[in-house]
Amino acid sequence: MGADDTTAEWRTLCAPMYEISPTTPSAPLPFGSNITYQIGDLVTQRSQLSTQRIQRDRRRVDAGPDHYMVQLYR
Repeated sequence: MGADDTTAEWRTLCAPMYEISPTTPSAPLPFGSNITYQIGDLVTQRSQLSTQRIQRDRRRVDAGPDHYMVQLYR
């Protein structure tokens, strides 16, 4: 899968909750890896991603599920 296809797939997966875009017009497209585990209503995820802009607008807040996101960086 090429970088354009991978980025399009990532945007599609995140679209219900987030708008994903490069940090600047000249920045490379977001890329990385993602592993997700679901235990009942709890979803945990380990992501290794490039720099990207993640936005959550009012439309997504109103339409999406209630959730908490905790991010740990190292």
